[in-house]
Amino acid sequence: MKSSQKVRTFSRGIWLLAIFSTVAFAGEDNSLSATELIEKATLQEHVLIGNVAAPDDPGAPAERRFLNYLSAGSEIGRINFGADLTTMMTEFQNTGVDRLVSLEKKHVSYVGDDLRADLGDSTQLLGRGIALDLYRDDVFGIYNTLEGLSARYDASFAKISGFAGRVNALVAPVALNPIEYPLTDRQMMLAGGVAELNAFEGSRLGLHAFTAQQMTTDNTESWAWNTVGAVVAQDNVLEGIDVYLEPNIVLRDHSLFGKNSALSPSFGTFVSIAMSPDQWKIKLEAKDYRNYDFGFRRPPTLEDELIASLNNEDVSLARFQAERRVGPLALTASVAAGYDRVIRTQIYHGIIGSRFHWGRDELELKAGYRLMPGDNDITHAAVKFKVGTFAGQSLEMNLRRQLEAHRISTTPFNNDRNLVEATYNFSERWSLGLGFENVPTNPASLGADFFNANIAYKAGAKSARAFLGSTSGGARCSGGVCRVVPPFSGALLEGYYSF
Repeated sequence: MKSSQKVRTFSRGIWLLAIFSTVAFAGEDNSLSATELIEKATLQEHVLIGNVAAPDDPGAPAERRFLNYLSAGSEIGRINFGADLTTMMTEFQNTGVDRLVSLEKKHVSYVGDDLRADLGDSTQLLGRGIALDLYRDDVFGIYNTLEGLSARYDASFAKISGFAGRVNALVAPVALNPIEYPLTDRQMMLAGGVAELNAFEGSRLGLHAFTAQQMTTDNTESWAWNTVGAVVAQDNVLEGIDVYLEPNIVLRDHSLFGKNSALSPSFGTFVSIAMSPDQWKIKLEAKDYRNYDFGFRRPPTLEDELIASLNNEDVSLARFQAERRVGPLALTASVAAGYDRVIRTQIYHGIIGSRFHWGRDELELKAGYRLMPGDNDITHAAVKFKVGTFAGQSLEMNLRRQLEAHRISTTPFNNDRNLVEATYNFSERWSLGLGFENVPTNPASLGADFFNANIAYKAGAKSARAFLGSTSGGARCSGGVCRVVPPFSGALLEGYYSF
């Protein structure tokens, strides 16, 4: 087939799938009477259609993409079951996906009063995610699950759970900036459990343990992690004071062509003390992660949500936060200090801010400075406000400035980012947004100015968004973790619906 014919065929496929999705979107209310045997049925779909320019080659033709995530489930008594399918069609990009439709997830579950059992895919979380967290984050195309068996008994005084299977990551994530597929040429097997006792009101005393075995598909190399951890938590240990402590230790092994070697152990500890005296909120947190190279975790970062997170493999950090309320005004401050053992430098980060809420109007101010001597420093500031205008309408503004100074190389450089976003909410359903970014330190090939516009619609479980323009990339945050994403230029149409 000639190249032009391939493009036409691809385009027809894009629009046929788009039309199909639109028809499904519009006709959702007529789909619930298929059978009286099914007590409850659910259908969720996420569609992303884009025309995207290559961030590293502005002169290249734009790439057309169609991404679709379809999740269907139903319940019969205490049994529920479901499956998730993805579709990925890209015009030029070599995605590594060799199927038009991928069966991503499937499960059959029994849900009782105290007992739940899952066959197939399930999420897993131990403690605060320091040791293990198989979770979902649509922003970065993350949906890691355990494909196998899991069961949990959850009574008022105790909880016991166990799991065994393999880690199942998304093959075709529906996201503009998905993370790299974490299981290329390898697989990860897990087995473990949790025992937790709630002896007193507001108390938790738990022990978790699991073993993880990762091996390449040609069986030439493997890794093993054997983890044991504990959770000790007590609310109101003293009047208004809550305490949480979680230590973890990991014994690691590596094998290459049959030759085994023991690696140095990993340690991960997190502690939190929170108190709420009159008109105050005070929290002291600390993390200490050492040689923690296990990839399927999401530990507390103790970082601000607007800047790229520090590494979570080999770092120690303590943070003190305080908030004081005075009527409609809240004043906040935090200070953090620690040591990054990857970069081998200290960490100092201070932030001050305030929030004001009065009727329909809101204002939030925040400014901070992070210093890592000999490596980099970041000055950041943000202003957000929302003002009520006419009945049921409002204007929202978001202004942000971030200046990074990097000194790690023999040729230091700065990264200066400035953002202005304005959104007008015409009603609870419709909104229109405009955005402008200025990055004067960008190379000429990327440009310094980025403009975009979007329109959004939301009604119950249905939402849609159209976007046109460009963004500068940089740090993007979701789920408490910030990652650096590339610039974007193009148009996209995104929709969600469920019933």
